[in-house]
Amino acid sequence: MTGEMTQVERAIELDVDWDFEPPDLRPVVGRPQRLPEELRRTHYFDTPDLRLWARGLTLGYHDPAGSRAGAWVLSSPPPKSGRGSSGRVLTWPGHLDLIPEPARRILRGVVRRSELETVAEYDTTRRRMELADGAAAPSWGRVEDDLITVNGGPNDGLRFRRIELALKSGYPDTAGAVLEHLRDSGATLTERPRLAIGLGRLPGRRPGPSRRRSRRRPPTIGDTLETAISSALDRMLDHDYRIRMDFDAADPEDVHQMRVATRRLRSDLKTFGSVLDPVWVGHASEELRWVGTALGRVRDSDVMAARLRRELESAPGQNRGQTTDALLPRLGRQRRGGTEELEAAMGSDRYIDLLDRLHAAGRGPLPAVGDTSVMSAQVLPALVRKRWRALARRYRRGGRHPSDEQLHRMRIAAKRLRYAAEASAPAIGKPAKRTAVAAEGVQTALGELHDSTATRQWIERQLADAAITPADAFAAGIITREEDLQQAYWRRRAGSAWTKLDRKKNRAWLRK
Repeated sequence: MTGEMTQVERAIELDVDWDFEPPDLRPVVGRPQRLPEELRRTHYFDTPDLRLWARGLTLGYHDPAGSRAGAWVLSSPPPKSGRGSSGRVLTWPGHLDLIPEPARRILRGVVRRSELETVAEYDTTRRRMELADGAAAPSWGRVEDDLITVNGGPNDGLRFRRIELALKSGYPDTAGAVLEHLRDSGATLTERPRLAIGLGRLPGRRPGPSRRRSRRRPPTIGDTLETAISSALDRMLDHDYRIRMDFDAADPEDVHQMRVATRRLRSDLKTFGSVLDPVWVGHASEELRWVGTALGRVRDSDVMAARLRRELESAPGQNRGQTTDALLPRLGRQRRGGTEELEAAMGSDRYIDLLDRLHAAGRGPLPAVGDTSVMSAQVLPALVRKRWRALARRYRRGGRHPSDEQLHRMRIAAKRLRYAAEASAPAIGKPAKRTAVAAEGVQTALGELHDSTATRQWIERQLADAAITPADAFAAGIITREEDLQQAYWRRRAGSAWTKLDRKKNRAWLRK
């Protein structure tokens, strides 16, 4: 783990007028205690094109007046998956002229070869009040009343005021009463982060010039490609820094989503890349495969661990304790090996080169050799039709009893069809969306079948180990039985999903 990580339970910010009168909280809090007033200057850092701000990240140096104990603070937004209620906050003591190396490592994928520089400065007078329910009770929160002046930037000299209700883990219901008391006094929930006021803009993506087009003009094949590339890069970077915060404890969802981004872009380049420089496409595809493979080794361990936990925990009560601890340590060692490989890959110049190459292509101009001004609606049906035929061919070859390898190939073909249809949806509309949804059904069923097969194969390899213990063998038997049932179920579901996909209404637009 890098730095001191603080999981904020909840932090609620409220806008107030400059002459706001804070309410008396004694009627709702047992022991509000006023703390000494603080004076501080905050320096916010970002790249010249605000790459951190585009991801909702803030890197600031807080320098309390009259103190040499300054601190760097890196704040990240809540995950988009909705898992968890808040972002993470990392802090490091230090000096203004030296950004901590752990912060640079975490942000390397976002910043890459750009430079971090001061983009805004705030002078703040902070009035603080500690909240507790009694004289001997521990504090469960704090009200921080900040009077802020912006120094420099487009809003130089602007003054504003913020109230923050910072709540610790396990805060009581009293917190709700405090919030209502503040709102009854005129405070309103804010819609803008603090830095947005100094920068004069909300956090979010910055589209490249070539992606700005009139909404009335239908998208071209160039628009479709630029969107695919920039969307994949955005998705990679949204999870890149989260994984870097702690490779060993990286959230499986972050690993999964970053891997999906590499796979989706490889598929899109294969489907729509005929107008691009084949050397560029070949190199980008190979590098995406390399990163995806490193992510895949960690992801596969996460998937199998989740399956093992679910299946072992469903074992009969008297066997649950014995089986739960039997095989998971083996899988944990396998995951640690994968995370070491992933950390080496993401820490390399080769990986940074790939991100820079995608950044340049997504902002345009594209490395094109064909005409990218052709309307997407004119060429997309033919390109997606190839993906459809590839999947149909796989199903015909598989017959009524396809092998595991044939099912694996069907899954890849279904995934490519889904991605191609989704990328076509902005130009084609509902017909493409309908195809994408149906293809996703096939992909999901075959994906579950693939995961079950991979788990069973892993179990068989463990049984071949001479060091296998009776507990391991017992757990393996339970899992093997469950996976046999799972495979039969998902084979049936895959057949039903293919029948739904193979309807005429899902193919009609491909003949245009």
